[in-house]
Amino acid sequence: MCTEYLSGCSICIVKGNRDLFIEDIYSILKENSVARKVETEYGIKYIVKGKIGERFGKPVAVITIWLVEEEDMKESDTVVVNKDISDYGIERGDIGVVVHIYEDKSAVEVEFVSGEGTTLGVMTLRSEDVRLMKKDEILHVRELHTA
Repeated sequence: MCTEYLSGCSICIVKGNRDLFIEDIYSILKENSVARKVETEYGIKYIVKGKIGERFGKPVAVITIWLVEEEDMKESDTVVVNKDISDYGIERGDIGVVVHIYEDKSAVEVEFVSGEGTTLGVMTLRSEDVRLMKKDEILHVRELHTA
C-alpha cells in the first residue's frame, strides 16, 4: 500500500516492512511526543511531532496519527453498502445482513430484505464495499428500482 501526499512525499508499506512501520508509529506515541489527543467518531487523533521511515531511507516527519480500531465483521452483522451496484438496484447506503464471510475475509455474502422481511437477494460483495452499521445511525426507506 502506498500513500501519496499533496507535497509529493509518499510512504510505501509493503509486506516486509509493515510491522516495522507500525512499530515506528507506536514508538512516536510512546515517546511522549503527543502534543494533543482528540477523540472523534472515527477514532483517536494524536497531534504529534516525530519521524518515521529512518530504517527505509529518508525519514518522513509525522504531525498527526489517527488510530482507528476496526471491528471484525461477523455473520448476522448489519452492514451498509459503500457504493451503488446499479445492475442489481442496490444503492450506496442500503442496509443488509452478513450471512457468510469468506475465509480470507476478502468478500462477504449479504442478504437484502424488503420491509416485509422477504428476501430480495443474497449478493457476494467485496469486504471493502460494505461497512458495519454504527449504533447511532438511522435506517432509511426507499422503493427498490432494478435495472
